[in-house]
Amino acid sequence: LLLYDACITFDMEVKHIWQRKVSAATWIFLLNRYLVIALYIIDTPSTFQVSNEVPFSSLRVYALCSRAWHVALAILLLSSAPVWVYVVMTVVGRSCLILSDLLVLSVTWSQTYGIMRLSRKHRLDVPFPLTTVLLRDGKSRHMHHALRPCS
Repeated sequence: LLLYDACITFDMEVKHIWQRKVSAATWIFLLNRYLVIALYIIDTPSTFQVSNEVPFSSLRVYALCSRAWHVALAILLLSSAPVWVYVVMTVVGRSCLILSDLLVLSVTWSQTYGIMRLSRKHRLDVPFPLTTVLLRDGKSRHMHHALRPCS
């Protein structure tokens, strides 16, 4: 999913990152995007590696226990537990990150709206472009990240 996201947003990346002057923000973006992808590629095979002995052990028990498939299935499931633990922990971790983003969004909206409400109450004709940008763009950015599938 991470690679899919990188592929479908690559044209925007070229437009907004590669065609601009290099800055600290550029380096942060590039490290965040490509270092994470590299680490996933390096780490994924080791994460889902199940010992070669697992199928053999299950078949051995199946044969030794006069075709007791329930015992062989138990061994197969227990041996593949690290994969299931990884999947569950990833789902829990991503859910916490999404909840965290939603909390940041709600606090940002609340505080930004409060500033705009105060300026209207006191009839200040001072423009608040940062406030406007936070309300307008912050909403779309956080909703995009909160509603997209986990990568």
